[in-house]
Amino acid sequence: MKVFVCNCFPHEMEFGGVVVAETEQDAKMQLKDIVVKGGWVTDIKSIELVEIDLSKPNALIIDPVKAF
Repeated sequence: MKVFVCNCFPHEMEFGGVVVAETEQDAKMQLKDIVVKGGWVTDIKSIELVEIDLSKPNALIIDPVKAF
């Protein structure tokens, strides 16, 4: 499993998300489903993800509630 982060969804949505998935495509599908359930519209082509490399010694998992 890999960890992906989306800093900000397209179309001026001011939030992002973190997802654990096997592939980037799976992660995009999961994020799209969350966005659609929330009443917004997006497509997987416009979602930009960054894969987090958890093998590096300086990698940390951040609690988003405490980070902001």
